[in-house]
Amino acid sequence: MPEVPTPVAAAMPTLPPEPPMVVETPALVPLAAPAPAVAVAPVAPAPAEAIPVVMPKPLELDWSSGLSQVETDVSKTRAAQVQTSAFADAPRPRRTRPVLPPVAEEPLMQVETQPGGNSAPL
Repeated sequence: MPEVPTPVAAAMPTLPPEPPMVVETPALVPLAAPAPAVAVAPVAPAPAEAIPVVMPKPLELDWSSGLSQVETDVSKTRAAQVQTSAFADAPRPRRTRPVLPPVAEEPLMQVETQPGGNSAPL
């Protein structure tokens, strides 16, 4: 059967095939001898300056709704954390698994649920 040119194929210009590209590799030049290692004296880190701990002052807000601001005392919070960490959590009781129903050991049968199907046993 003769090929019929399609309009898309006819509109595309054909390019001449490219000649293979020749790549020349440069000659290997030996490297110079490595420079001798220079001993470097270890540099001691600069002493870290102590950063003072600054406690923020309590906020003073204008509560026009009559609410009051409450702030937790840090020493009471730490004491409560130490006290609760001394006690271990009570172990949870193990879950009782339900008894599984018995597995049927009878041959399987295919059942058609759509009208007009064959319901022949396999």
